[in-house]
Amino acid sequence: MKDGSLEENKHKNRVPDVIPGESDRPYLSTQAVGCNNYINAVYVDSFRKHNCYIVTQMPLPETQVDLWRLVYDHHIKYIIMLNELDVLDENKGQLSSPGPVNVRHLQLLNWPNKDVFPPDNTSFLSLLEEIHNWQEQQKDSQNPKINDKMIIHCM
Repeated sequence: MKDGSLEENKHKNRVPDVIPGESDRPYLSTQAVGCNNYINAVYVDSFRKHNCYIVTQMPLPETQVDLWRLVYDHHIKYIIMLNELDVLDENKGQLSSPGPVNVRHLQLLNWPNKDVFPPDNTSFLSLLEEIHNWQEQQKDSQNPKINDKMIIHCM
């Protein structure tokens, strides 16, 4: 049985039948009261790097702590939201960090919530360029291989 199907984790899944495979998901190791190692997320490869992305759902109010544990445990520097906030979604969580966190949060604003694909790819490509430029600015002679792993989520 997948961890996402366990009774203790069902409330952590925004969509009940979208459950990550055990071998494809990141595990949480930072301890938090009332939390286990489960988060509804999966690793995704880029063209150049294995497990470069972590794709997850928009956090629910009760899973925000898990998102920040994911950021901490996996040394995330970027969080990318691929759509606009749905102001009518009563289960949306606000991404307020539990303390000072050095994470860049970017949002693609022209991808409507209910559309499978954005209306055009220009803004998506611009977002990728902005991320690449920021990564290049963060590199220096002391730390030429910064962690470029990022979280990507949508509603």
